[in-house]
Amino acid sequence: MGGSKFTEGVNSTNQPGYTGPAPPPGHGLHHYYFWLYALDAELGLKPNMNREQLLNAIADHVIEQARLVGVYEQK
Repeated sequence: MGGSKFTEGVNSTNQPGYTGPAPPPGHGLHHYYFWLYALDAELGLKPNMNREQLLNAIADHVIEQARLVGVYEQK
């Protein structure tokens, strides 16, 4: 079969892939923001883009967006 249907960017540590919540123990409740964008076209984005590069690339194509806020505390 062909390649992936997804293009992966880099995370806040400038590495590909997802890193889950990891607040320091006892540091209190941390908020994590997840955005979902509906675009008007398939853009053929390049892999390894950071957040700023991605937002610039999709800016003229966003037709709807949603945000999910998750909270996590490590005791």
